[in-house]
Amino acid sequence: MDLKKYCLQSLTDPTWIDKTIAEMGELKFWIFAKKVYDLLDTLKVGESMKIPTVNESNTEFYIKISCYYVSESNCCYQFNRSYTEVKRQFDNDKITASIKLLKQNKITYETLVQTSN
Repeated sequence: MDLKKYCLQSLTDPTWIDKTIAEMGELKFWIFAKKVYDLLDTLKVGESMKIPTVNESNTEFYIKISCYYVSESNCCYQFNRSYTEVKRQFDNDKITASIKLLKQNKITYETLVQTSN
């Protein structure tokens, strides 16, 4: 089953969110969106979540909300080609810590190079 038709075409166009909030009601929208975010938050690196396909409107919602989550995750999550599952590729906290460590070591290295000249 190919669910790619449900992916967001633009992350900066609020049309889908506005339309869905009008249909569902704001409270129900944000409660459901939080559930999707919470599910994705629980994935460990290498784990995947299958997109539920019980009914078409829920499937579309899961995929679109997951698209927002993936875009906010700094590429730590990725859909498969058919958009039937989302996989956690990386741990953003570990990447941030590694970058910080690399920057610290670079500064130390640059200082050593400059003082040895």
